[in-house]
Amino acid sequence: MFDLEISRREADRLQVFRRRVPLQKVHVRVGRSLRNDVVLLERGVLPEAGAIVRKGTQVLWYENGTSLAVSLLRNSVKIGPYRICAKLSPRIWLAGAAILLICISASVLDLQTRKTKAGALTQPISTAGIPLPARGIFGRQSPDTPNASRIAFHFAQVTPSGVVLHYSPGHVESPDQLAIILNGKPVGFVPACPSHWLIEQRLTLSKEQLRKGINEIRFEVQPDSGAESDWGIRDVYVKKSMVEEALKEDGKSLFEAANKLFQESSSQSGKLVRARQLLERAIGSWRATQGIIPPEALSLEREIAHADELMFSRTMSEARGALSLGDRHRAVQIYDRLLAELIDLADDRRAEVLKARKSASKRAGG
Repeated sequence: MFDLEISRREADRLQVFRRRVPLQKVHVRVGRSLRNDVVLLERGVLPEAGAIVRKGTQVLWYENGTSLAVSLLRNSVKIGPYRICAKLSPRIWLAGAAILLICISASVLDLQTRKTKAGALTQPISTAGIPLPARGIFGRQSPDTPNASRIAFHFAQVTPSGVVLHYSPGHVESPDQLAIILNGKPVGFVPACPSHWLIEQRLTLSKEQLRKGINEIRFEVQPDSGAESDWGIRDVYVKKSMVEEALKEDGKSLFEAANKLFQESSSQSGKLVRARQLLERAIGSWRATQGIIPPEALSLEREIAHADELMFSRTMSEARGALSLGDRHRAVQIYDRLLAELIDLADDRRAEVLKARKSASKRAGG
């Protein structure tokens, strides 16, 4: 019945870019965090900006932390560089036109029915793609798909916990070339490995990111990356996440899981960011239910923040040191290692590292 219209004006352009998102749920979360229903990955957008609630013929905006409702049918709200409003879906008018055509002529009805049945055969179904587990090589490294720009897999979510995606990438030119997309939402990037195959990679997919039934995981080339390598993905499968399985939405369980990941973060990339995300959920749970945050949680928060800042500054200094010695290939490798740590797509530091990596890569001759 209603669509959300999301618009943004570029700073150096007069043109305003707009896109429409069907409002299919009664309660829609909006923000920069990937856990939201509508994700806005730009600076100035809060991780949990607010919620859109549909009440009968009204579409209301509730900013996070307030109870004041704003009608999106009469007004637009500003969220960072974006403006959001609600509009009547054009599908309603199309449905009315279809009914009118049916009343005019029975022959038109028959023709429309035939076209609908024919078109239905070409529509993608939820189980499109390769079922997991999938052994072998996929992508442009496969002789079956030498020009592929994407490869899709699907799996059924039969447990209430999260899962871990396992895969091995090869010949990926840059860290922003190949995006990992879960059910239409970006969840990460494949690490760069321009001339070889990497060891098995793992990516945790939380239960909030998954949906009941069939889930689609897609590896897709990003056109803005400028990379044209013959990328490949092999041996793709998912396993139950032991950490997520043990989680309950209470502060203590979340805190224990965050502490466990933090202790493991020195040996496995990406776990430091995951530990911070779990701790944020633990603190939010305690704040909402008890109004008091335990001292050990605040202490762990400081430790994670310190370790995160230290990791970033040391790695960037290491890369600058390699550049000062003229070893730009080494600098690119260091930037790739740092990007493997910064798995949160909403982290503003990713853009800084990607920019530095591109500069080093061009000067090194690719």
